[in-house]
Amino acid sequence: MIIKTLFSGSDGNCTYIKSGNTEILIDAGGSAKRIDCALKQIDTSLCNINAIYITHEHSDHVASLQVILKNLKIPVYITLESAQSICNPQTSGLFRECFYIIQPDKIYETGDITVMPFKTPHDSAMSVGYRLCSGNESVGYATDTGHVSDTMRKFLLGCKRVVIESNHDVGMLQNGPYPPYLKRRILSQNGHLSNDDCAKFVCELTDSGCESVILAHLSKENNTPESALNTVSGTLKMHGIITGKDILVGVADGKRVCELCSM
Repeated sequence: MIIKTLFSGSDGNCTYIKSGNTEILIDAGGSAKRIDCALKQIDTSLCNINAIYITHEHSDHVASLQVILKNLKIPVYITLESAQSICNPQTSGLFRECFYIIQPDKIYETGDITVMPFKTPHDSAMSVGYRLCSGNESVGYATDTGHVSDTMRKFLLGCKRVVIESNHDVGMLQNGPYPPYLKRRILSQNGHLSNDDCAKFVCELTDSGCESVILAHLSKENNTPESALNTVSGTLKMHGIITGKDILVGVADGKRVCELCSM
Protein backbone atom coordinates (compact mmCIF):
# COMPACT_ATOMS: atom_id res chain seq x y z
CA MET A 1 0.00 0.00 0.00
CA ILE A 2 1.02 3.58 -0.67
CA ILE A 3 0.09 5.93 2.20
CA LYS A 4 0.60 9.68 1.97
CA THR A 5 -0.70 12.42 4.24
CA LEU A 6 -1.69 15.23 1.88
CA PHE A 7 -1.95 17.64 4.81
CA SER A 8 -2.66 17.31 8.51
CA GLY A 9 -3.61 19.71 11.31
CA SER A 10 -6.33 22.08 12.47
CA ASP A 11 -6.47 23.69 8.99
CA GLY A 12 -7.49 20.42 7.40
CA ASN A 13 -6.81 16.70 7.30
CA CYS A 14 -6.66 14.40 4.30
CA THR A 15 -4.69 11.20 3.71
CA TYR A 16 -4.29 9.25 0.46
CA ILE A 17 -4.03 5.46 0.30
CA LYS A 18 -3.51 3.33 -2.79
CA SER A 19 -3.30 -0.40 -3.35
CA GLY A 20 -3.39 -1.91 -6.82
CA ASN A 21 -5.97 0.05 -8.81
CA THR A 22 -7.80 1.29 -5.70
CA GLU A 23 -7.37 4.85 -4.41
CA ILE A 24 -9.11 6.14 -1.29
CA LEU A 25 -8.96 9.15 1.00
CA ILE A 26 -9.28 9.28 4.75
CA ASP A 27 -11.06 12.55 5.58
CA ALA A 28 -11.68 15.55 3.36
CA GLY A 29 -10.81 18.64 5.37
CA GLY A 30 -9.52 21.86 3.86
CA SER A 31 -10.86 22.84 0.44
CA ALA A 32 -11.61 20.62 -2.54
CA LYS A 33 -9.11 22.65 -4.56
CA ARG A 34 -6.42 22.08 -1.96
CA ILE A 35 -7.06 18.34 -2.00
CA ASP A 36 -7.01 18.13 -5.79
CA CYS A 37 -3.80 20.19 -5.98
CA ALA A 38 -2.14 17.84 -3.48
CA LEU A 39 -3.32 14.81 -5.44
CA LYS A 40 -1.95 16.26 -8.67
CA GLN A 41 1.44 16.54 -6.96
CA ILE A 42 1.43 12.76 -6.68
CA ASP A 43 0.13 12.23 -10.23
CA THR A 44 -3.52 11.50 -9.49
CA SER A 45 -6.75 13.47 -8.96
CA LEU A 46 -10.10 13.42 -7.25
CA CYS A 47 -11.53 11.79 -10.37
CA ASN A 48 -9.53 8.65 -9.52
CA ILE A 49 -10.70 8.37 -5.89
CA ASN A 50 -12.87 5.30 -5.31
CA ALA A 51 -14.07 6.19 -1.80
CA ILE A 52 -13.66 8.64 1.08
CA TYR A 53 -13.62 7.30 4.62
CA ILE A 54 -14.44 9.87 7.32
CA THR A 55 -13.11 9.72 10.88
CA HIS A 56 -15.62 12.20 12.36
CA GLU A 57 -17.70 15.26 11.60
CA HIS A 58 -15.48 18.15 12.78
CA SER A 59 -14.93 20.70 10.02
CA ASP A 60 -11.20 20.13 9.65
CA HIS A 61 -12.08 16.60 8.49
CA VAL A 62 -15.16 17.18 6.30
CA ALA A 63 -15.08 20.81 5.09
CA SER A 64 -14.73 19.98 1.39
CA LEU A 65 -17.25 17.13 1.19
CA GLN A 66 -20.14 19.19 -0.15
CA VAL A 67 -18.09 20.73 -2.97
CA ILE A 68 -16.50 17.40 -3.90
CA LEU A 69 -19.81 15.54 -4.00
CA LYS A 70 -21.50 18.21 -6.13
CA ASN A 71 -19.02 17.45 -8.87
CA LEU A 72 -18.08 13.82 -8.24
CA LYS A 73 -20.42 11.27 -6.69
CA ILE A 74 -17.68 9.55 -4.71
CA PRO A 75 -18.94 7.04 -2.11
CA VAL A 76 -18.42 8.42 1.40
CA TYR A 77 -18.17 5.97 4.29
CA ILE A 78 -19.21 7.61 7.55
CA THR A 79 -20.81 6.67 10.87
CA LEU A 80 -24.51 7.44 11.35
CA GLU A 81 -23.75 9.83 14.21
CA SER A 82 -21.28 11.87 12.16
CA ALA A 83 -23.58 11.85 9.13
CA GLN A 84 -26.49 13.18 11.17
CA SER A 85 -24.28 15.95 12.57
CA ILE A 86 -23.29 17.40 9.20
CA CYS A 87 -26.54 16.97 7.28
CA ASN A 88 -28.84 19.97 6.96
CA PRO A 89 -31.81 20.81 4.67
CA GLN A 90 -29.44 22.16 2.00
CA THR A 91 -27.11 19.15 1.95
CA SER A 92 -29.20 16.20 3.12
CA GLY A 93 -30.23 15.10 -0.39
CA LEU A 94 -26.69 15.26 -1.76
CA PHE A 95 -25.21 13.52 1.24
CA ARG A 96 -27.93 10.86 1.32
CA GLU A 97 -27.08 9.97 -2.26
CA CYS A 98 -23.40 9.42 -1.56
CA PHE A 99 -23.22 8.42 2.11
CA TYR A 100 -22.73 4.79 3.14
CA ILE A 101 -23.16 4.24 6.86
CA ILE A 102 -20.45 2.29 8.64
CA GLN A 103 -20.23 0.84 12.12
CA PRO A 104 -17.16 0.30 14.29
CA ASP A 105 -15.83 -3.26 14.40
CA LYS A 106 -17.37 -4.15 11.04
CA ILE A 107 -15.44 -4.90 7.84
CA TYR A 108 -15.82 -2.90 4.61
CA GLU A 109 -14.16 -3.36 1.23
CA THR A 110 -13.28 -0.86 -1.45
CA GLY A 111 -11.56 -2.57 -4.34
CA ASP A 112 -8.24 -3.99 -3.18
CA ILE A 113 -8.46 -2.43 0.31
CA THR A 114 -10.24 -3.89 3.33
CA VAL A 115 -11.18 -1.26 5.92
CA MET A 116 -12.01 -1.87 9.58
CA PRO A 117 -13.24 1.16 11.57
CA PHE A 118 -12.86 1.30 15.35
CA LYS A 119 -13.93 3.81 17.98
CA THR A 120 -11.52 6.47 19.18
CA PRO A 121 -12.08 8.63 22.29
CA HIS A 122 -12.80 12.14 21.01
CA ASP A 123 -15.42 14.80 21.78
CA SER A 124 -17.46 14.36 18.63
CA ALA A 125 -20.74 12.65 17.83
CA MET A 126 -18.68 9.60 16.88
CA SER A 127 -15.00 9.30 16.07
CA VAL A 128 -13.28 6.35 14.44
CA GLY A 129 -9.84 5.29 13.37
CA TYR A 130 -9.11 2.69 10.70
CA ARG A 131 -7.13 -0.47 10.19
CA LEU A 132 -6.60 -0.99 6.46
CA CYS A 133 -5.45 -4.25 4.92
CA SER A 134 -4.31 -5.25 1.46
CA GLY A 135 -2.68 -8.58 0.82
CA ASN A 136 -0.65 -9.45 3.90
CA GLU A 137 -0.08 -5.84 4.99
CA SER A 138 -1.99 -3.90 7.64
CA VAL A 139 -1.80 -0.14 8.14
CA GLY A 140 -3.30 1.81 11.06
CA TYR A 141 -4.74 5.31 11.22
CA ALA A 142 -5.84 7.17 14.37
CA THR A 143 -5.95 10.91 14.95
CA ASP A 144 -8.18 13.03 17.21
CA THR A 145 -7.98 10.81 20.27
CA GLY A 146 -7.76 11.97 23.87
CA HIS A 147 -5.96 8.86 25.07
CA VAL A 148 -4.84 5.47 23.83
CA SER A 149 -7.77 3.16 24.50
CA ASP A 150 -7.78 -0.62 24.66
CA THR A 151 -9.79 -0.61 21.42
CA MET A 152 -7.04 1.37 19.71
CA ARG A 153 -4.48 -1.12 20.93
CA LYS A 154 -6.59 -4.01 19.62
CA PHE A 155 -6.70 -2.58 16.09
CA LEU A 156 -3.33 -0.82 15.81
CA LEU A 157 -0.88 -3.19 17.48
CA GLY A 158 0.56 -5.47 14.83
CA CYS A 159 0.21 -2.95 12.00
CA LYS A 160 3.37 -2.56 9.95
CA ARG A 161 2.82 1.18 9.45
CA VAL A 162 0.74 3.64 11.48
CA VAL A 163 -0.40 7.27 11.27
CA ILE A 164 -0.91 8.42 14.85
CA GLU A 165 -1.76 11.75 16.48
CA SER A 166 0.93 13.74 18.30
CA ASN A 167 -1.09 16.91 18.80
CA HIS A 168 0.54 18.99 21.52
CA ASP A 169 3.36 19.56 23.94
CA VAL A 170 1.66 19.74 27.35
CA GLY A 171 3.93 22.53 28.61
CA MET A 172 3.38 24.66 25.51
CA LEU A 173 -0.37 24.16 25.79
CA GLN A 174 -0.57 24.96 29.50
CA ASN A 175 1.54 28.10 29.10
CA GLY A 176 0.03 29.13 25.78
CA PRO A 177 -2.70 31.61 24.78
CA TYR A 178 -5.67 29.24 24.66
CA PRO A 179 -8.52 29.99 27.10
CA PRO A 180 -8.86 27.63 30.09
CA TYR A 181 -11.91 25.80 28.72
CA LEU A 182 -10.09 24.95 25.49
CA LYS A 183 -7.01 23.76 27.35
CA ARG A 184 -9.21 21.50 29.49
CA ARG A 185 -10.89 20.13 26.36
CA ILE A 186 -7.60 19.31 24.62
CA LEU A 187 -6.11 17.72 27.75
CA SER A 188 -9.21 15.66 28.52
CA GLN A 189 -9.58 11.92 27.93
CA ASN A 190 -11.70 12.82 24.88
CA GLY A 191 -9.46 15.60 23.56
CA HIS A 192 -6.19 15.21 21.68
CA LEU A 193 -3.15 13.01 22.17
CA SER A 194 -0.04 14.66 23.62
CA ASN A 195 3.52 14.11 22.42
CA ASP A 196 4.30 12.19 25.61
CA ASP A 197 1.33 9.83 25.34
CA CYS A 198 1.98 9.35 21.64
CA ALA A 199 5.62 8.50 22.37
CA LYS A 200 4.68 5.82 24.90
CA PHE A 201 2.31 4.24 22.43
CA VAL A 202 4.89 4.27 19.63
CA CYS A 203 7.04 2.11 21.91
CA GLU A 204 4.15 -0.37 22.12
CA LEU A 205 3.70 -0.24 18.35
CA THR A 206 7.40 -0.94 17.79
CA ASP A 207 7.32 -3.91 20.16
CA SER A 208 4.36 -5.28 18.17
CA GLY A 209 6.30 -5.16 14.89
CA CYS A 210 5.56 -1.68 13.56
CA GLU A 211 8.30 -0.45 11.22
CA SER A 212 7.17 3.10 10.42
CA VAL A 213 4.99 5.84 11.93
CA ILE A 214 3.90 9.32 10.93
CA LEU A 215 3.13 11.77 13.71
CA ALA A 216 0.02 13.66 12.63
CA HIS A 217 -2.47 16.41 13.54
CA LEU A 218 0.17 18.62 15.18
CA SER A 219 -1.14 21.85 16.71
CA LYS A 220 0.35 24.99 15.17
CA GLU A 221 0.03 26.87 18.48
CA ASN A 222 0.97 24.16 20.98
CA ASN A 223 3.54 22.01 19.21
CA THR A 224 6.37 21.97 16.71
CA PRO A 225 7.58 19.16 14.44
CA GLU A 226 10.87 19.21 16.34
CA SER A 227 9.17 18.84 19.72
CA ALA A 228 7.01 15.94 18.55
CA LEU A 229 9.89 14.13 16.87
CA ASN A 230 12.32 14.70 19.75
CA THR A 231 9.80 13.51 22.33
CA VAL A 232 9.05 10.31 20.44
CA SER A 233 12.68 9.61 19.55
CA GLY A 234 13.82 10.29 23.13
CA THR A 235 11.22 7.98 24.64
CA LEU A 236 12.05 5.26 22.14
CA LYS A 237 15.75 5.59 23.01
CA MET A 238 14.98 5.19 26.73
CA HIS A 239 13.32 1.89 25.82
CA GLY A 240 16.31 0.75 23.78
CA ILE A 241 14.66 1.48 20.43
CA ILE A 242 16.71 3.44 17.89
CA THR A 243 14.86 5.75 15.51
CA GLY A 244 15.95 5.18 11.92
CA LYS A 245 17.18 1.68 12.72
CA ASP A 246 14.39 -0.10 14.58
CA ILE A 247 11.56 2.14 13.38
CA LEU A 248 11.15 5.08 10.99
CA VAL A 249 9.47 8.17 12.45
CA GLY A 250 8.19 11.03 10.29
CA VAL A 251 6.07 14.10 10.92
CA ALA A 252 3.05 15.03 8.81
CA ASP A 253 3.23 18.52 7.40
CA GLY A 254 0.31 20.91 7.15
CA LYS A 255 1.47 22.13 3.75
CA ARG A 256 3.15 19.28 1.91
CA VAL A 257 2.67 15.61 1.12
CA CYS A 258 4.41 13.20 3.49
CA GLU A 259 4.74 9.48 2.71
CA LEU A 260 4.49 6.71 5.30
CA CYS A 261 7.44 4.65 4.12
CA SER A 262 8.43 1.06 4.75
CA MET A 263 11.75 -0.02 6.28
